[in-house]
Amino acid sequence: MLADYHMHIENGELATEYVLLYKEAARRAGLYDFGVSEHLHNLSEGPRLLGRETPAGVKTRGWDTDSYISVIRSAGAKVAIEADYIPECENELRSFIVAHDFDYVIGSVHWLGPWVFDMSTDLWEGVDVTDAWRTYFRTAIRAVSTGMFEIFGHPDVIKVFGMKPPAGFYGELLGLYEDLAKAAALTGTCLEVSSAGLRKPCKEIYPDIELLRAANRAGADISFGSDAHYPEHVAFAFDTISEFARSAGFSRAAAFSERKKTLFRF
Repeated sequence: MLADYHMHIENGELATEYVLLYKEAARRAGLYDFGVSEHLHNLSEGPRLLGRETPAGVKTRGWDTDSYISVIRSAGAKVAIEADYIPECENELRSFIVAHDFDYVIGSVHWLGPWVFDMSTDLWEGVDVTDAWRTYFRTAIRAVSTGMFEIFGHPDVIKVFGMKPPAGFYGELLGLYEDLAKAAALTGTCLEVSSAGLRKPCKEIYPDIELLRAANRAGADISFGSDAHYPEHVAFAFDTISEFARSAGFSRAAAFSERKKTLFRF
């Protein structure tokens, strides 16, 4: 049995009844545990903590954080947030995290400066792909090195649209993988093995097998996630991603409660 710690309810209502749909999906999938980790931009403090406007076309909910926590707990789920790591907003985000009763926090990188790279392929027009990948991983390493997060989500989501740098970058990329893996091991941050990429244009698991192997060599832990935005996404392709993790040498994954990690065999 696995645990799915990456679920979002933003397409429904902040209501126990809606969260229970996810709980029932988790039960049917035979999950060990599950948690809801709503995007920070859907909470009332989100825009201030991210230091920028939410991109056009992204629905924001403005939910009160304490109400959000209460509703998720009332449904018997672990409660978390997925927080975009913005370097210049790091201190404010850290204060917000410690002020609230989360079971775990997922960190992620979607913004590189003013550019949010996973909204549309149109946003990649004229972009230097190699520079984008280099900047993404340097930002990811910085995020993980803060120790603010229990999980770093979809660790190579920069590939979401299948935009990949030329082969000449591969050696540098392997070095960035190693640095990210070492930062995760040093801070105790889990790297997420996510099935979400299989639903995206890249049609790949997050992260790349070489990054996952680097994590195993470094002694970093992993967690599993579906990045579910609807109940039917819960535990999506978990048989596939668990075998993928085993192929990289993993046999244990993380579970969380009150920001404490335990490991279970899968």
